[in-house]
Parts: sequence; structure tokens; C-alpha cells
Amino acid sequence: MGKRFLQLISVILIALIPNLAWAWGFGDPPPWGVSFHAMSKAVPGLVRTHDGLNRFERTRVARFRKDANFAGAKVRIDFSFKSNRLYQVEYRFIRPTREIMERLADKLAKRYGEPERRQDGDRPHGKLFKKRHFMDLIWETPQTRINLRWTENDVLRGTSVRSLFATFQEPAKAGERDAAPAIREDRESVGDGVDSVTLAFAGSLHIGPELALISRRQSRDPKDAYAYPLQEIAPLLKNARFGVAALDAPIPLKFKEKERLAWARGLKEAGLDLVTLTPRGMMKDGEAAMKDTLSILDRAGIVHVGAGRDLREARMGAIKTFGGVRFGFLAYANPEETERRLWRLYARKESAGLSGTPDGRDVLEARIRDDVLGLKKGTDHVIVLFSWGLAENPCVTDDQRRLAAAAFDAGATLVVGYHPGNWQELQAGDSKVVLYSPGALLPDAGTEKNRIPSLVLFATFTKSSLLGYDPIPVVTTLEGENPFQTNLGDDETKKSLMETFSGLSRTCRTPSDGK
Repeated sequence: MGKRFLQLISVILIALIPNLAWAWGFGDPPPWGVSFHAMSKAVPGLVRTHDGLNRFERTRVARFRKDANFAGAKVRIDFSFKSNRLYQVEYRFIRPTREIMERLADKLAKRYGEPERRQDGDRPHGKLFKKRHFMDLIWETPQTRINLRWTENDVLRGTSVRSLFATFQEPAKAGERDAAPAIREDRESVGDGVDSVTLAFAGSLHIGPELALISRRQSRDPKDAYAYPLQEIAPLLKNARFGVAALDAPIPLKFKEKERLAWARGLKEAGLDLVTLTPRGMMKDGEAAMKDTLSILDRAGIVHVGAGRDLREARMGAIKTFGGVRFGFLAYANPEETERRLWRLYARKESAGLSGTPDGRDVLEARIRDDVLGLKKGTDHVIVLFSWGLAENPCVTDDQRRLAAAAFDAGATLVVGYHPGNWQELQAGDSKVVLYSPGALLPDAGTEKNRIPSLVLFATFTKSSLLGYDPIPVVTTLEGENPFQTNLGDDETKKSLMETFSGLSRTCRTPSDGK
């Protein structure tokens, strides 16, 4: 009762100050927990911009807006409420200048010290812009989390655009803060005297009714249908000690349980031992379909990372030991379409989903750093798998590059991405490799192209380093003599595919590359 009384008093005091934007002083923590009903009645001039039910979180969400001034600049303040509690305040400056940005940064630095993280760089600017620059300053305190973002977009023709945002968020409660993810560990160690271990990373898989129908038609024995799509490249995958891929969608619930389990075992027999789950179709059939797929993978002996029946399982890493070399696996989802903000994609405390966050890339980067650093302590190599990028886009986005950099900065040795559908470029340096996307190993039946190329990346590790890597092109033909079957092709086909893959970096090069 006393706490609610103090909250109400703080709202009334705020209402008595004409300039609400600076009622508690810019940089000071806002009065977290104030109810939006009390604020809407006590503070004149607030405009309700949203009030509704978030059906994915089952919470009520409301936003109010107030216009004010700071140092002669107009600013628009958005107050966001969740479950009837103030949890975020965002200041958006109208026609900001660099001078205002520097003043805000100085004010925050005096209040909280130097920012914990600073991200500063240029974005690819293409043909429309002369320059695209961004800067993020981030402070983390027990009272509030602050992100000051400045962007400059200088267009070739027309008016340059600059934006300045200052976002204050309520910090997570002690019991809700990110903890180090639990680890699913296989303690079996095979051949401690082995000098090196090779792992294979294949593309994404879509198991649907069309694939099942075609596989049955193409197989003499119905029991062979589950091996049909990958039977031509299974010997290649089995050259590696451990195979990794991604599932684009749940194994359909319309299949009988015996059939669902047979498809999962078919992947295991083909040489795929670990999968991550991507957001493209994973949640379209609902939570039940995802939970069932996770159970089927468990029964088939396939390790899964990046998704779970709850938040704890979704963030769970995996450790595998081969030849005395310990590998740690983590996975995260960060799609860049409008779906990235759908709460239903992400696991929560008591509901299934993917490992990720709708709170933005900055929050995800911090989580990646903490998780990789934690897993690195007990392993020789940390491998991070991402579901990222823009669907069907062959070019790597700035978000992908920054997330890969965050993983490497924390100590990851290898990064492999999924979700775009197309293959994307591979970059290597300083004993670290990132394959932004190997492409679709088994594409969706709705794909318009007939021949879908993808990569299988073989990476060889010693206990101390990444010894080498070898990308092998494969192709899946959707029509013809063996539809929906992946194969290596002849030498001429492989050469042609590698030339196409090698040309991706030139095709997607922007003027900012300086080449």
C-alpha cells in the first residue's frame, strides 16, 4: 500500500511540472511501475497512441505520447506500459544536430560514467546515399538501461536525414535477469589420441507433405522413403565426425507419430547429429507442433539448440567431445523481417519458442557475449549458429555482420547462419570462419526455382585451433528423374557452382567496401 501511494505521489508531482520531459531530469531513472491509468489522469497533455492486448504475451500494452523541448530542440516522448506498469521511456528528437547528441552523451556520461558499450561505424550505403553512419552508446545500471542512438544518412540528392533516440528501459528484476544458459553435455569422449576432428555444416531442411509424397513415390520400399532425399550425399556427410543442419519448420503433426519419428531418424542416419530451428515456419503451426518436433528429435538422438519448450531449454547450449576436443554449441534467432517483433517466435518462461529477443539487437548482442564467454570456459571451441538475415536475400546485411562480430569478440571460433534460403558468402581470417548461410539443403516445395544450390562446410579442428575448412557445393533438383533429392553433381557442375558462390561477395559489394 505504501509503495502504491508513493507511486501516485510521484505521478502528481510530475503533473505539476509544466515540462514533463524533464520532470525527473534527463538521464535520471524514470519512476518505473507507475500505472498508465494514474498517469493518463494526473498528467495533462499526454496523448494515448496505443492501448490493447498483446495476445502472444497475454498482457495489456499501452503507449502515451508527450511533446516537449530540450535545449531548443523539439522532442517527442513515448511512455510504454506493460501489464499496467511503466517499463520504457523513449525520447525521439525532431531534426536533431550533432551538437545536441554530444550534449546528451556528455550529460549521461556525467551521470553514469563512461558507457559500457560503444558501437560506432558505417553502414553499406548503396546507390542512394553518400554516407550512412551510426553510433550506439549503452549504459547498464541497477536503476535503468539506456541506449543513445545517433544515425546520419547523407543522400546523393535531397535532404540528409539524421535521427537521435534516447531509450530508457526498466532493468530486469533479479530473478528475471539473463543467467548463463544451462548446458546439455555429452560426456562421451572418442579416441583421446586423435589429432584433429572434422565437423560438417549443411543447409536448412524443410520436411513437408510434398516431400513425403515424392519420397514414397521414388522409393521401392516405403521404409526407404525417409532416406531418399539425402541418400546421395549421406556418404559425404558421414565423412565428418558430427553433422549440423537447421530445420525450417516443424515435422508436420498431420504425419503419424511413427512417420514423424522415421523422418527424424532418417536425418540421423544420413549423418546429421545436431539441428537448430529457424523462424521461417517454425511457429506457424503453433506451440504444439514445435514441442512435438523437439520430442521427436530427442527420441531420434538428434541434439537441438536454439529452441525449447520454455526459455531455459531454448537458451540451453550443448557440449560434445570428440577426440579429446570439446565443442560448445549455441544458437540464436534474429530474423530481420516484420516477424522479428512477434512475441510468439521467442521462448518465454512457460511457453515454447526460439532463443532470441524482440527487444532489439543490442540486447541480443549482450546475451551472446555473456553466453559465449560462459561456454568458452569449459570448451576448446564455441560454435554459434544464427537464424538471421532477410529471406531469399543473397547479400549479407549489416545486422548479420555485427552479430557475427559480437560472437567472435566473445571467443567463438566458427559462426554459421541460416534463414535466408539462399546461400551467402563465407569469410575467414585469424583462425575464425563465418558462413553467413549455406542455403537450403532441402527447400520448401513452394520454391519457384528448379535447381537449388547449397553448401556443406567441412571444418577441421585441433584442440587449440581451427585447422582448415572446405566448402563443398551440392544441388537439389525439384523436378526431373530424381525430384527433391540432393546430390553432388559432376565435376563441371561443382566447378560452376563454386564459381557462382565465389562471386557472391562481388555481386553484393557496396561502394563502402572501398573496392
